[in-house]
Amino acid sequence: GANVVIKALSVFDLRAGMIVAEDIKQPNGVLLVGRGYEITERLLERVQNFPPALMPKGLWRVVIPARD
Repeated sequence: GANVVIKALSVFDLRAGMIVAEDIKQPNGVLLVGRGYEITERLLERVQNFPPALMPKGLWRVVIPARD
C-alpha cells in the first residue's frame, strides 16, 4: 500500500532513505536540506558532526518509506 508515516526525529535518529518533509535550516537561516530530499549516509555524517552553533534546532519532520 501507499501508507506514508511522517515522524519528527532528532538528527541522531534519522536514517538513510527517509525523505525530508519540510525545509531544514541552520540557525543562521541558511537552507541545509530542502523538502523532498532523500537523506543519505553522507548527509547524516556531515550533519551529525556539525558544531552545535550550526546544528539545525529542534526535530526534523521526515517521511518514513512504507515497508511492504
